[in-house]
Amino acid sequence: MDTNDINYKDSLLREREEKILLAKKEEEHRQFLEEQKKEQEKKINEEEKRVEEERLQQEKLRFAELDKQREASKEQRKQELIKKYGQSMATKILNQEPEIGMTKAMFDDMNLKPWIISNQTTKTANGIVEAYIFRFGLYRCKKIVIMNQKITQVDTYNCN
Repeated sequence: MDTNDINYKDSLLREREEKILLAKKEEEHRQFLEEQKKEQEKKINEEEKRVEEERLQQEKLRFAELDKQREASKEQRKQELIKKYGQSMATKILNQEPEIGMTKAMFDDMNLKPWIISNQTTKTANGIVEAYIFRFGLYRCKKIVIMNQKITQVDTYNCN
């Protein structure tokens, strides 16, 4: 065999080995980039999760504060009604339980306005008569009649 043939074969083998090494390096680099990308995505996901958990915690704290304020407001209203009407009447007013003998002011303090279905006011020889119908629940109604600033009738019935 000729020296040129040997040199040519050696150079072909070296080129082949260099190509294989280059391909291995490129594959290692590609894997490295994929791993970096996965780690970056993992960090982003962890950060998004942390931010969401922090937001939920802040929301919980905000709702807890609102609940405290609501409870304080309820307690303040309860104390005002107790001073104004006494313990038993204040409880009935807070529970929105109208009864015969209550005054129009007590009735107004029950805050039943959102459930009014109808109301009528009539002047009679005996004074002013106001009739209110409220819906409680899906099929329950109450009719309250107020004559001369006092509740004179409370009826509960099924309404559709």
